Amino acid sequence: MGFDIYLEWKGQTSEEKDEQYTGYENAGSVGYLRESYGQDSFGCELLFSEAWKKRNRARTKIPNTKLKERMPALVKLLKGMGEPNSEIKHWQDFVKLHGQLEKANKEPRIAIR
Repeated sequence: MGFDIYLEWKGQTSEEKDEQYTGYENAGSVGYLRESYGQDSFGCELLFSEAWKKRNRARTKIPNTKLKERMPALVKLLKGMGEPNSEIKHWQDFVKLHGQLEKANKEPRIAIR
């Protein structure tokens, strides 16, 4: 069991949504992350704190500048949990995609389910 974290945006195509269904494999570059229950601390709670408070209820807009500010703390947390660099890169790719969508006025939102 775990948390599914989706990036959703204005004009998102059905193909783009389909790419996010990865069988629970993290794929930040297409806007999907997964975090298991039971970890000492949740990366999604740290990085997406506004969405964490509303999980299962809403898609939340968080400025990319805030996500970038929180990334160093997230990387430190994930490394402390023994996560490999490949997993950390998924989180970085997610934030990068979010920033690209924000610049393109696609109104990216975070959904935690």
